Amino acid sequence: MENFEHKKILIVDDDISMREIMGVILEKEYQLLFAEDGETALEILKKEKEVGLIFLDIILPGINGMEVLEKVKKSYPDIWVIMMSIVKDAEVVVEAMRIGAKDYIVKKIDYDIILKMVKKAFSEIGRKGLSLN
Repeated sequence: MENFEHKKILIVDDDISMREIMGVILEKEYQLLFAEDGETALEILKKEKEVGLIFLDIILPGINGMEVLEKVKKSYPDIWVIMMSIVKDAEVVVEAMRIGAKDYIVKKIDYDIILKMVKKAFSEIGRKGLSLN
């Protein structure tokens, strides 16, 4: 079985400081890709192999995070998506989970929570033997 600890993580957020914070948290253990909007994220997914996890902001310029989530789940159903937002709106959380998000994080970054989510995602991917794009 493959070692999923070295799979790529795509971080999609229009806030450069958020992308930088996520990079600092994850860069020592994971290969990271970054996108500032939904269109760029979808283009990256077409080109990059082995993206196993996406942190996806809900509010993005152009197509919003929920639309990106729908497209990702159609084309790459095995990729785990963790939605991010500055507010926790129960309706949005429920809708994101219905579409296929695996988790939701409010943008009050907790390093331990981020790392636990990533390890959980890749552990589950490895356990199920899921194929990545």
